[in-house]
Amino acid sequence: MKILGLGGSGHSFSACIIENGKIISAIEEERLNRIKHSLFTRDTSNIKLARNKAANYCLQSSGYHINEIDIITSNDIIDPRYTAKFHDKTIFFNHHLTHASSAYFTSPFKDAAILVVDGNGSYFGENNNKYETITLYTGKENKIHKLSSTYGTTDTNESFKFHPHNSIGGFYRAVTEGIGFHFLQDGKTMGLSSYGCEKYVKLFYKFYHLDKGYFLQSRSDLNRLKNFIKEELATTDQPLQTKADFAFAVQYHTEEILIKLACRLYEQTRSPNLCFSGGVALNSVANTRLLNETPFENIYIFPASSDSGCSIGSALYLYYSKLGNIWEPAKTPFSPFLGKEYSKDDIQHAIKLFQDQISVNYTEDIDQITSRKLSEGNIVGWFQGRSEIGPRALGNRSILADPRQIKNRYKLNLLIKKREVFRPFAPAVMAEYQDQYFDSNVHSPYMLNVFPIKKEKVNQLPAVSHVDKTARVQTVTKSIHPKFYNLLNSFYSITQIPVLLNTSFNTNGQPIIETPAEAIKSFLELNLDYLVIDKFIIKKRERRD
Repeated sequence: MKILGLGGSGHSFSACIIENGKIISAIEEERLNRIKHSLFTRDTSNIKLARNKAANYCLQSSGYHINEIDIITSNDIIDPRYTAKFHDKTIFFNHHLTHASSAYFTSPFKDAAILVVDGNGSYFGENNNKYETITLYTGKENKIHKLSSTYGTTDTNESFKFHPHNSIGGFYRAVTEGIGFHFLQDGKTMGLSSYGCEKYVKLFYKFYHLDKGYFLQSRSDLNRLKNFIKEELATTDQPLQTKADFAFAVQYHTEEILIKLACRLYEQTRSPNLCFSGGVALNSVANTRLLNETPFENIYIFPASSDSGCSIGSALYLYYSKLGNIWEPAKTPFSPFLGKEYSKDDIQHAIKLFQDQISVNYTEDIDQITSRKLSEGNIVGWFQGRSEIGPRALGNRSILADPRQIKNRYKLNLLIKKREVFRPFAPAVMAEYQDQYFDSNVHSPYMLNVFPIKKEKVNQLPAVSHVDKTARVQTVTKSIHPKFYNLLNSFYSITQIPVLLNTSFNTNGQPIIETPAEAIKSFLELNLDYLVIDKFIIKKRERRD
């Protein structure tokens, strides 16, 4: 059976192909339309959304025609323009259920408690006047059972239009936007929080309530919170520090709320395993506290836990739960590398497009050459294999640098990524050396956990050490990601450091690159020293006056 899954809501659209329960292909729409989160302006959205490039991409890369697809699935809050050309053939499932399914059916657990937390999910009521914000489930074998939901209600008041109440995601978003960041930029708030202090922590208890682990935040609470942030920023003579203090407060409370929520879920299920999904699951600092401070022994977080993961979730739910097919956890961890494989001919065609601006060498010794360039202080664009699903670059569409050199951090933030200087970079570490460099031996293959750097190693890793001496770690194993592992191993043989700085191959406000041509174009536009595509190493031609 072949299933086309479509994901997203009002943003973060995606598509996937699943054949007999196996994910064959998946990609986010933003990688193809080159618009971050696919947040279209009103004058272009009708045409561009309806094109659904991700579906065409998945069909083409899988070698199927739409007529060969048996069923199309999606979730019930997706923008109807995105499913328009498939609407009559599409089965829609509850939004939070597709989040739950994406996590559970890609997890290593036969049974688990499942937590879904985001801004808002499906709408209910006679006039669709209430929506889910938090949902608790259990999963066992091929079935997912709902335990309970928290709901918010709709309001025509513009001040609440994008800030749902009774919503942990809405709470975090209100602070994110209140301190000057934009919609879906909560990661900036998380990064800035480490620069803050406890100034507003006690005051924030006034802006929500916890009732036996249930998160409650009224419209009045939200309004008072937003006004308080506005008033404080209007009177402070240290606006950046004040913003950092607000970020600290919302991060602290979000972590505390999630811990209490997870503990309540554990009391209901007594499962040792937790699957976590929804946009809030991208909060890597909170994820680590859930791991360390709740009774759950194992926690799995789906790498595409935002709304883009709902394509995979809806298709897997149909195949296993609705159709009753037998499900067994995979013997190997979920691989997020689900984009198309570009051939040597594809790469050479892209090179030809830019041949007047670049020089190219092909070598079988690409790991040794690249690791040597990195150890010499060069910053390298790294393009290998199939692109990854989710917001994190995990070693196939990455910009890499030597973590020992602090200058790399400033060069990347100021000249290449062109983003705020407070934002940290992630270390990718060979799995067998993780506990020698970080205070955890729990693998973090999707860069969704933050661990303290060991005190004696902080000075060795200044480019990836955050202000609080932590790092958002990516654990790399040879079995799951052999190409990236081999590069790390080569770098280790030269430097005795089994770690590389790994950040996404894009600049600020742009999606991660997808194609070889985009890689070369970005390489030429950004201040990178080298670009490696498969076994081709590329540098800029020197200008001759």
